[in-house]
Amino acid sequence: CIRQMLDLLPPSAAGVQIDFEGVESPYRIPFISFLESLRAELHERGLLLTIAIPAKRSEWEAPGYDFGRIGSLCDCLTLMTYDEHYSGGSPGPIAGLPWMTQVLDYALRYIPAEKLLLGIPVYGYDWSNEPTCLVPMRDVPELILQTNARPLWSDQAVEPYFYYWKGRIKHTVWYENETAAKVRFGFLKSYHLRGIAIWRLGYETNRFWQEVAAKVLK
Repeated sequence: CIRQMLDLLPPSAAGVQIDFEGVESPYRIPFISFLESLRAELHERGLLLTIAIPAKRSEWEAPGYDFGRIGSLCDCLTLMTYDEHYSGGSPGPIAGLPWMTQVLDYALRYIPAEKLLLGIPVYGYDWSNEPTCLVPMRDVPELILQTNARPLWSDQAVEPYFYYWKGRIKHTVWYENETAAKVRFGFLKSYHLRGIAIWRLGYETNRFWQEVAAKVLK
């Protein structure tokens, strides 16, 4: 696996980003061994080892990930602070602020803040009795217009949502918008984080990038 990664790297690459999801507890130690071997190969070539890690609030969540060891081995870590409520589950915030705070507080017990990128979602989910649909941030205004929905705001989650009906089927949409993202950018300064990571490029709006320029890049 490592050999194939190195063979595939273009000359302009800064390093490798690992995104192995759903690592179960029996593979906790082998996963660390893999990262140790990969880190040695990459650092020998002057390349970075970066990784995406799951959002967890205790050791019992995602036990296959040893945050302490992963944090010491990797040069940069993307904390996937999104999908609090996911496509296969019940409707709810994509990344409610209380949940995100708990996830961040837990991660920082083991990982240096200067290595951590905060995951920022730029999408929402449309839940109903039909299969759940992902809605990119850029497409939400058109969906609201088409369905004549009334956008609502959750003070607790610090995130917008709305309902609409399609025939007899009720749809519930929670999503991230530029205002919600702007609030989450405040974590960078208050927690002294390295930066943000976006899931995913192409879903966002021009106004989102204006907020990034004002709050993240200044």
